[in-house]
Amino acid sequence: IPRGTPVLRVPRRCVITVGKVLASSVGTALRCLRKELHTEALQHAASDVFLALFLILDREHEGSFFAPYHATLPSCGDSRSMSALPVNWQADALEKLRGTKLFSAVEQQRDAICADHALIVRYWAQAFSDPDVPPPSLEAFRWGLAMVSSRAFELDWPASEETAIAGPNVRRLVVDLDRVLNAYTAIAVHGQSGPAGTCDALRPPRGGAGHPDTG
Repeated sequence: IPRGTPVLRVPRRCVITVGKVLASSVGTALRCLRKELHTEALQHAASDVFLALFLILDREHEGSFFAPYHATLPSCGDSRSMSALPVNWQADALEKLRGTKLFSAVEQQRDAICADHALIVRYWAQAFSDPDVPPPSLEAFRWGLAMVSSRAFELDWPASEETAIAGPNVRRLVVDLDRVLNAYTAIAVHGQSGPAGTCDALRPPRGGAGHPDTG
């Protein structure tokens, strides 16, 4: 595949962005939660937190437009998939790495997840008046962040209808392209003013390992 060749085009309606999340059926509550949370207090990027919460909530709606995508994700209770992430390693396995940068990174990530989850639980009832929508469990929140960190891209995608949290014209979006293409070629994801985003090849296909991620 020559450099710069478009290898995949993704319609905007098939991409989950923060703006789309805040405009969704749960968007009103999430906007209220964002206001209550004072997002600067979050340990993770606000965009990642709200994308994670959307994945957790929306996958429970059978009629969701994104149901086919949700079906491709490992379940929260899928111990085989989730245990592969360092943040979910057992204490005895992680202890063997004590003194390494990975050990410190995992410990910091675990603390950050717990801190953000505690904030969300604290303000959840003020945002979600429906008692049938309880705050996500710590396990579910850890799952949602893992889905975002392993599948999301950040790009400059001009769109006046989008709500920017990360900054002017910067879009944090979820689309599982890296896992599809990573084994074959390096890719760049570009935004367009039209109805689709484009993935271009950066170099000819060759084998490659996945990106390291603590989860």
